[in-house]
Amino acid sequence: MEKNELTEWRALYEIGLKIKALAPWEFTATTDVYTLLMPTRKLPVYLNPIHEGTQESFVGIGIHSTMPDITDLYHFLMQDYDSYTNALAEKSGLFALYGSRKDIFKANYDIIKELGYRFRGDGNWLQFVSFVRGMEPWQITRREVRFMTRCLKLFYDALILVKTEQIIVDFNNFETLITYYDESLKKWQHTVESIDFPEDIDDIVEVEMLGSLLIERLKQRPKTNQIIEVASFFLSTLVKENKSEQGMVPKLCLLVDHHSEMILADSLTETPDDEIRIVVDCVIDYLSENKRPKKIIVAQEDVYHYLLDLCTKVGITLTMEKELPAMDEFFAELS
Repeated sequence: MEKNELTEWRALYEIGLKIKALAPWEFTATTDVYTLLMPTRKLPVYLNPIHEGTQESFVGIGIHSTMPDITDLYHFLMQDYDSYTNALAEKSGLFALYGSRKDIFKANYDIIKELGYRFRGDGNWLQFVSFVRGMEPWQITRREVRFMTRCLKLFYDALILVKTEQIIVDFNNFETLITYYDESLKKWQHTVESIDFPEDIDDIVEVEMLGSLLIERLKQRPKTNQIIEVASFFLSTLVKENKSEQGMVPKLCLLVDHHSEMILADSLTETPDDEIRIVVDCVIDYLSENKRPKKIIVAQEDVYHYLLDLCTKVGITLTMEKELPAMDEFFAELS
């Protein structure tokens, strides 16, 4: 690694360790959102400390481009996963993570060695990782090194203000601390404002694109008393052609008969952008060849919203339930 690039990495590690020494988990919650308005970016940057939830090895700082990315993070932190790969595919963002030696990616371990750090013990190994939903976690780019360094330096200053109570922020009532650059004063300023948290999924997938003839044909299919469970989930595997490229974590959609527990249909993503398509297409393909079920039940809010418009238009009851018994039985047989 050339000297200038190593210097940039050192600056990033220095601010990352400085934040750790501040121990933000002693006076913050994972749901606290800090906002940066940077002159070089049109959209805000959101940061939050991460130290609560079921993912004990996932402690650090998250940097997010959108509020839905934070929603994905909350879901990730509150769920148990059978597979580490499966879990990591659930979110997007840039992260400074304080973990154990076993959590460190090889590329990051090499950088740590080159910088001369000798971390010891759980929670003391610092690395910086890029997450893209549906993709393998990856080492950050040189551009991201610079970006994270700027963000974390501003975040550190904001944390100091909160810790010393120079600024009071009611995070529990959806306030955020905004850091912005005042051109007239030529310095960074801080203010407190309310923030609108997004619903888990706030966009209904419209099916007009399918064509009125297809919708009409599906409505004419004979109806039965069948109940179908539908779920989609990331698999515990990576798809990659060679070791040097970033792998994709495939997502599978399953249709299972609620009573017989028989698998009726399945569909697998070919790209990370296929998450919605596999759910809608899998249900449409099944309806095109079979009778209409009386009801479809789901346990995931995103799947519910993907199917709501379709089910409404073709006359199928769609309900959200906490558990999918037939689907759970399927997973129990796999484990």
